[in-house]
Amino acid sequence: MDQILTSEEREKIYDDLADVTIDALKRGLLTEEESQKLARFILDRLDKVKNYLELDSFFADLCSQWKIFEGVYLKFKEKLFKISEQIKINQLTQKLNQFIKN
Repeated sequence: MDQILTSEEREKIYDDLADVTIDALKRGLLTEEESQKLARFILDRLDKVKNYLELDSFFADLCSQWKIFEGVYLKFKEKLFKISEQIKINQLTQKLNQFIKN
């Protein structure tokens, strides 16, 4: 899916990633050194993401190194699924409307 990633969506993702990072630091699941490496990873890559397909790749790479973000990735995947289903519904509705008109 090549839907464009909006600045609002990007900011929400940054917020979600920050929340997970802070929680992981508090719970001892992430060291300060690891959090610095993680921050560089996110900052180097997320601003370059332009669409949902690239965002999916970003999350896959992120989660392959830091499993703590799998919940955020799952939320994104659910959103993608809902968008995809809505597109299919819209396409079917258009086809049905065309069929009815003919």
